[in-house]
Amino acid sequence: RNQKLLSETPDSISDKVPYQPQQAQQIIAQVLTDERTQLTRADAIALLNDYGISTLIDDDNAPAVISHSQRKGAHPLRVQVQIDPVFGPVILLGEAASHWSIRRNAVVALPPLNMALARYMVIQALAEGKIRERELYVPLDMPALCLFLTQISQIVIDHPALHNLLINPVLVAGDDIRVLDVSVEINAEKNPHPLAIRPYPKELEEPFVLRNQRAVLLRPIRPEDELTLLAFDNSQSKEDRYKRYFAELPQFSHEQMARLAQIDYAREMAFIAVADNSQQQEEILGVVRVQIDPDNIQAEFAMAVRSELKGIGLGARLLQKMIDYCRSQGIQEIKGCTMLENSGMANLARKLGFTVKFNRDDGLIDMVLNLQ
Repeated sequence: RNQKLLSETPDSISDKVPYQPQQAQQIIAQVLTDERTQLTRADAIALLNDYGISTLIDDDNAPAVISHSQRKGAHPLRVQVQIDPVFGPVILLGEAASHWSIRRNAVVALPPLNMALARYMVIQALAEGKIRERELYVPLDMPALCLFLTQISQIVIDHPALHNLLINPVLVAGDDIRVLDVSVEINAEKNPHPLAIRPYPKELEEPFVLRNQRAVLLRPIRPEDELTLLAFDNSQSKEDRYKRYFAELPQFSHEQMARLAQIDYAREMAFIAVADNSQQQEEILGVVRVQIDPDNIQAEFAMAVRSELKGIGLGARLLQKMIDYCRSQGIQEIKGCTMLENSGMANLARKLGFTVKFNRDDGLIDMVLNLQ
């Protein structure tokens, strides 16, 4: 059941909440310049606001004096980020309280959180009684609470100096979520507690323009891309799918496609080329992925481009993007193979510096590039 839940396609939050990480970083940088470790309440509130999180404050930035009866039906929760000596930053969720035992009162999750993982966290808290739904409270709005948790997760991702973040309470009334009080501590050491799970590497996003003048974004794949990845695979011609998978495969299931979209960025990478179609909906034009061996010495690549978009520079740009990434990670060699009849892939690999060998006994073309 848990594995099925975690393989659900998460909603995208990228276009739902505007956030200002640069402004938040300026707040933290000023605190470090002042040789402080504690943000003022005003700065802590500003930090939350920079990530689209609403707060209840009065004009002089003191906590709003407000009773739960004034926020009728609001469910008081506590959310905290603290450092685990083994796993680094962890996110805790439970009911608001001044005295907390993590084991008794909270559920724990490792950032980064997407909507599916946040949903799992909330469901776990409800199932274990760490959050209790009562008749006096407005029913919890699952998407809104999950979105709030992903916003907290994004703060953790963007600011490695974060040492402790305590929100107690956050008042949840349906989809109306407002922080009543917050405190933030930071650590002056550079990245003292790395995340246990590598977050989405947004810094690898790269816009470019195809020869046909179509604007395209190259970026790492995300779990939310499952449905567009399925549409891309379905758009491939029968011949191109055969060349890609070395067999006539049926349409992928949800579980199979989820595994292709939900990757561990520390052990593999997949770049997709995306652009808006005529309905202003994002579609995938091509994908390249690598599996990296445990020793970080060798990576094996595979690539596919929409059948109707070959010959306009997309494949070359995708593969070069992956070559540059592998080189930046200290990988020594990247290799791949394709069918003998796929001369287009062989010619592209040769142009980008690969050694190309025809293995007629196995019916394959081997492609190897030394990155040292």
